[in-house]
Amino acid sequence: MHAAIKLRRRDLWVWAAALIAGDIIVFSLLGSSPSNPDGSSTPIESVGAVLALVLAVAGTIQAFRTREAVFATSDYTSPGAPIELDPAAANSLAARRRREESVELSIKDPILARDEIGRPDLTRQYFDGGLVDVNHVPEAVLVSHLGLTPDQARTVVEARDHLAGFASAAELCSLANVPPQTLDAIRDRVVTL
Repeated sequence: MHAAIKLRRRDLWVWAAALIAGDIIVFSLLGSSPSNPDGSSTPIESVGAVLALVLAVAGTIQAFRTREAVFATSDYTSPGAPIELDPAAANSLAARRRREESVELSIKDPILARDEIGRPDLTRQYFDGGLVDVNHVPEAVLVSHLGLTPDQARTVVEARDHLAGFASAAELCSLANVPPQTLDAIRDRVVTL
C-alpha cells in the first residue's frame, strides 16, 4: 500500500488489494475450522498455511521490485535517464577527464607535454585539469596545489634535485618520504615529466 500511495500506480493498487484479500482469506481459513482432536492440522488449516507462505513470498518479491522507486528522492528518474549533477561535481568530473586526457598526451608527445602540462606556476594556454609536474614546479606549488606540508614539499624538491627527477608518482613514497595515504589522495593530479 505504501508503494501504491507514494507512486500512484494502478498496478501497485491491484497488488495491494490482492495481498489484502489474500490475508483476509488466510485469517478466515486459519481461524474458522476446529482443530483435530489429536492436535494435527486440518486440511483447511494446511491450505491457509500454504496460502500465507505464498502471499509472503509474492509480497516480498513485489517489495524488492518496487524498492528503488519507492525510496528514491522526490526527483526520481527512470533507469537510464541522465543524472543532473551539481555544477561543482560536474566541474570536478570534467577536470578529472581533462587530467586523464593530458596524461595520455604526455605519453604520446612528452616534448609538447613539458611545454604545456603540469605547470600551474606558469602562464599557459592549455588547461590540463589541475595536473602538477612534481619534477619541475617550485616548492610552493607542491604545498598550494597538492596540499603537501612545507616539510614534505622541501623533501620532494631535495629528492628530485638529487635524482634529477622522479620517474613515477610512486617514487614520491619511496624516495621522498611522502606517506602512502597522502600519495593516494593526490595521485590523480601528479605527473612526472
